[in-house]
Amino acid sequence: MDEIVVIHGLNNVPDNDLEFAVIFARYKNQWIISRQQYKNTWEVQGGHRELGENIEFTGARELYEESGAKQFRITPITDYSMIIHGGRSFGRLFYADVYVISELPGGHEIEEVRLVDTFPENMTYVQVHELLFMTIKDNNKDENKRWYTYEIHNNIITLR
Repeated sequence: MDEIVVIHGLNNVPDNDLEFAVIFARYKNQWIISRQQYKNTWEVQGGHRELGENIEFTGARELYEESGAKQFRITPITDYSMIIHGGRSFGRLFYADVYVISELPGGHEIEEVRLVDTFPENMTYVQVHELLFMTIKDNNKDENKRWYTYEIHNNIITLR
């Protein structure tokens, strides 16, 4: 039987196969979680890559849209795949340190953002979340990593 989630290591999946980004982000030593409209479960930030985006920009955009993060640094941790609707889809896992956070930008699906010390039991995709969180915890985020620093002004995302 296929595993639901497979960790592939960083840069072991062709770039054009990466469809989504998932970001575990911290602000003032707390994890940032989001709740979508009409749901009662919580998620870390993430979403699908838009046409023409590089996957790092996808991570930055999703973090901003789903948390209100306005200034942050983000680093890729690993590529992974999961079975979605019977097929295997590929994504990249990121970690981010958020320095400035503000109101959520309008027009997106997020209803609420919280800062937590530990993740609540009602996380969406519990098994996937737990595996990705263990991957984040087991990874030295400062050793041999490329950090990308972004700022958002007037809803424009800029790499510094």
